[in-house]
Amino acid sequence: MSSMTYIHRIAGTLALLLAMAAAAGQGVPRDEYPLPPAAPIGLQEAAAPAAQAVPGGDAADAAGVGGLGDMHEARAALDELLRAYEAGNVAQFRQGLDPSMVGYQVFLEGVRRDVAAYRNLRINLVDTQVTAGPDLAVIQTAWEKRFLSAADFSPGIYTGRSTLLLHREGRGWRLSAVAQDNPFSSASGVLARFTLLPAVLGMNSLNGNVPLRIEVVDPDMAGAPGVNIAVSTSNGDRETLQLPAVAPGVFRITTAPIVLSVAPVPGNQVVETSWPSTISFRYLDANPGDNRPASTLTRSLRVQ
Repeated sequence: MSSMTYIHRIAGTLALLLAMAAAAGQGVPRDEYPLPPAAPIGLQEAAAPAAQAVPGGDAADAAGVGGLGDMHEARAALDELLRAYEAGNVAQFRQGLDPSMVGYQVFLEGVRRDVAAYRNLRINLVDTQVTAGPDLAVIQTAWEKRFLSAADFSPGIYTGRSTLLLHREGRGWRLSAVAQDNPFSSASGVLARFTLLPAVLGMNSLNGNVPLRIEVVDPDMAGAPGVNIAVSTSNGDRETLQLPAVAPGVFRITTAPIVLSVAPVPGNQVVETSWPSTISFRYLDANPGDNRPASTLTRSLRVQ
């Protein structure tokens, strides 16, 4: 081999080595659609026993997220509470309560009052949504409660919407809190409903015995003989009307003593107003529920 040929071969080898080094320094071009990294061998096999160790046996439970089984169990626990309440079984109902719930004794006393005051209790849930984890569940629902008064067997109905929190202890779910309206206790706080019809009267109808429907539905006042309505007029009259009970927690009158007067006498049991004017009717709900302060419900009547 001639010296010139040897030199050319050495130069070619050096050029090839330099090209390879440059490629290594620049890195390999990134794949535009890379494949996901392969899971380490044995990872899937290790996850399977963990899922089987959790009640329900699904991967969601193993990851700390509630599954359908938790939702069904929480709803079943609520249904058991409803059946115990309807049957008047306070002892069984108490077993479904979390003893650490805020207002436990007051809550239970309200259930006892309902059991004594009502017969044939039935609660129907509608529009129910359940969200559950391994040890907590939130149930949002609207409800309708029907009953007969224990005093005179007159029928009654209450409606409301509630958010209920349940906590799992061991294998069982217990009720821990109730927000908004309480379906289990009429005396535990429900916002009253106040109705005034009609909302407009003509001057000629003010003859002292005006057809006027004033109704208050306040479950907290079930058993009371009546409730008071504060009345005020734009010309300075101040009166108090009493609505007698027509059913447990329902109070109503269908006529009201309203007359025209330019010189009202407050406190004479007759609502004296001018024309045109506005008459205000106010009902104080002392226990509207959900830890809310006392609420004043106001309705207005226009005289024109």
